Amino acid sequence: MGRLVVLALSLLGMAFGALAQVPPPKQEKDLVAAGHTRYTAARIRQELIGNTSYIVQLASVPGAPAGIQYTIYYKNDRERVIRPAPGAGSAFTTLWWLEGDLSCGEERAPGAPTKHACYALYDVGSLRYACRQPDGLCASAARTVPGNPEKL
Repeated sequence: MGRLVVLALSLLGMAFGALAQVPPPKQEKDLVAAGHTRYTAARIRQELIGNTSYIVQLASVPGAPAGIQYTIYYKNDRERVIRPAPGAGSAFTTLWWLEGDLSCGEERAPGAPTKHACYALYDVGSLRYACRQPDGLCASAARTVPGNPEKL
């Protein structure tokens, strides 16, 4: 099991190592124009459920400044466990669901009420961009590893 944690941390480092290597935020229309593939609901289920995503925030949004890294474990097709950036609090569980080919979920910014947001997911090389709907801002990118190496 220790090897799996080392693998997960290695993947995270390869994905987001130095801040200079973090990809820029995108707009959904630019990803579409470049021919990147939007995830279907079936692919979202297959890639996320039972797996862990390591996410880097590419652009600041309420409650998440650019450059932070956080982890999400998708327990099943309804619950996910989010471990915030270091120093930003303890892990917590939120609800998530699919609306068509969009991944939707509860978002909890510190000091703000819980709200809901939906994202279109795009395969962009070795990363998955999440593009907020309806404005199309792709403010985060992720890599996903099998299982729950973080024990969330």
